[in-house]
Amino acid sequence: MESIEYKVCNTCHQNKPVDRFTPQTKNGVFAYYKGKCKDCYVDYRRKRKAIGCSDGVRKTKVEKYWKHIYWL
Repeated sequence: MESIEYKVCNTCHQNKPVDRFTPQTKNGVFAYYKGKCKDCYVDYRRKRKAIGCSDGVRKTKVEKYWKHIYWL
C-alpha cells in the first residue's frame, strides 16, 4: 500500500498535507481519510451551531427507546 502525503479538500479545493484530514476507521483499522479538511469541518460545525441546528447532539437512551411509541 502506498502512502499519500497530500490530499485535495472537497470543500476548499486546496492541496493540503494528509495530517490536516481526519482518518476514518472501520473495525479499528484505517480505511480512508475524510473528504473535508479539519479547517473546513470546524467552519461547517460553527455555522451549523450558529443557526441552532442540533445535528450531532445525541439523545439519551430513554428518548431513543420510547421514540417508536407515538402515543406517549
